[in-house]
Order: sequence, then C-alpha cells, then structure tokens
Amino acid sequence: MILPARLDGYRESKTPEQWVKVGIQPGYPNMFSQSIALTLFMGYPQQTQPLILQDLRRTDPEAISRGIYVAGGMQESAFPDLFDDLKKISFSDGPCADEALKSLVSYSLNFRFPILGISVAPRSKALELVPLLVPRFQKQPERYARALRDLLRFAPAPKALLADLDSSDANLRRNALFALADNKEPIPTRYVLELAADRDPKMRAWSIGLGFEKRRSDFSRLKPTLAKLMYDPEFDVRLAATKSFAARADPICTSSLLGLLREVYRTGNGEFFTLAMLADAVGHQKFGFDSGTERVPMQNERNEAALKRYANWVRLSKH
Repeated sequence: MILPARLDGYRESKTPEQWVKVGIQPGYPNMFSQSIALTLFMGYPQQTQPLILQDLRRTDPEAISRGIYVAGGMQESAFPDLFDDLKKISFSDGPCADEALKSLVSYSLNFRFPILGISVAPRSKALELVPLLVPRFQKQPERYARALRDLLRFAPAPKALLADLDSSDANLRRNALFALADNKEPIPTRYVLELAADRDPKMRAWSIGLGFEKRRSDFSRLKPTLAKLMYDPEFDVRLAATKSFAARADPICTSSLLGLLREVYRTGNGEFFTLAMLADAVGHQKFGFDSGTERVPMQNERNEAALKRYANWVRLSKH
C-alpha cells in the first residue's frame, strides 16, 4: 500500500524566481522536481488546498507568490476554493496581481495538466472574468491581452473588444487583435477588410493570417482585397500574402511570386528556396531550382535558368 507523502515540504518549495536567486538553473532536474511536486500536490487536494489558501491569504509577498505558483498548477475541478482568492489578488493591483491572473487563468482552464492533452472547457466562473478584464484591457492592453486571449477560446467576442479594432490607437488595435486571435468565432469579415487597409503594415499582415483561416466561410468576399496585398509596398506583407495564395496553388499569385523570386534572388534572401518550392507547386511542375540543401551559392546558373523557365511559364500562362 502506498501512503500519501507528507506535505510538510510544501512550505520549503520555491518559486522559479527563488531558484534563480540562489543560483540554481531552472532547467532539469529542478523543473522536473517541481513538476513531480506539483503532481503530488494535485493528487491530494484535501491536504494541499488549505496550505495554498493560507499562503494566498498572507500579507508576505513571498508567501503569496509561492501560493500563486502552486495554485497555477492545480485544476479548479479538484481545488474549487482557490478561485475567489486568486481572483481577489488578480484584481488587487498589488505586487502579485499579474502573477495571480496568469495562475488563475491556467487553473481555471486546466492548461497546465490537460486530460489526455485536451483542455477541459472552463466553468462559468472563469468566463465571468471576461467582462471584468475588458475595461482594464482598454487602459493597459499589453497587460491583459494574454489572459483575454486564453479565456476567449471559450467565450463570444465582447462587443467592446471588437470595437477596439476600429480604434485610432494602433497599439490598442494590435492587442485587441491578439486577444481575439483564438476566439471560437472568426473575426467578422468587415474587420478583416479594414485591417487589410490599415496604415500599420503589421495589421495588414495580420489580416492575411485571419483571412486564410480554414474555418472561414467568407473567403470569396475577402479574396479580392487580400490579393491586392501581394503588391503591398512592405516586403513582409507582400511575402505573407503571396505565400498564402501559393500554398493554395492559386494561379492568381504567379506574377507576384515571380517578382518576389527575382527580388530575394537578387538580395540573397533565404526565402528564395521556399518561394521556389511554391513556384513548383503553383506551376504543377519542376522548374529546376536548387533545393537549398546543397552547399552551393544561391546565385548560380541553375537557379538563373530555373527563374527564366518560371518567368516564361508565367508569361505563357497569361495568354
């Protein structure tokens, strides 16, 4: 018979910051040991939960931090009494607030120890955090974007957050987009079209990723606008749009692909080899480009000949 290990060692457990302070690297075997300890704590909630609560309710930041760290590795289903204390610290604006919010989300969504690799759908208490976080997000977007993104995998997009995509504040727009990226519903068509026309090239590039999501049913409405981004003044936007169309073997990208191939060949950019493979896929044939695995200069007679063959194919395919 295996008896539960004593949990007296809980008080001596260290947070990651403490490991660094005493000069111990956070990697193996220390993180491995911490993982074993967290698993042990998780197996005995009746013994562990009171200890965590004691730490969370203390005034010593070090003790609170230790309780937060351990709580983040637990599951709400087994440790239901931790929620309110973690929430209180998260919204206290105290020194442990950000750390507590991260643990609260992890604990509520079971990200740390998912069952069979699948995150368990959260209880309604976790989703009730969303309307509390949105006003804070609008004042400090970077601080709350990650928590909202994790929670919004399971909740509808708040109207206020969607409205932030129209904000004149580029930083707020970017973080709102980040927070909504994993939402269970695709970002509405209108916002993707507006992002594609945004002054910020990062937002235009993001519209490409959103527009090409497999779950979307509105691609035919987005395609004309996204296709224009293949000729965007910003290289990264042109590249992302062209590669996305080429990945679908869509012939609409043949000219843009040729232009990018010539550009990266001239500058020696390593993207040349990826684009060359895409050219073969779009053309449904081998044009003779180097694979990129051989120890030869990119700029060589073989690639120059392949570029000419692809250019000729593009010209003939237009007629």
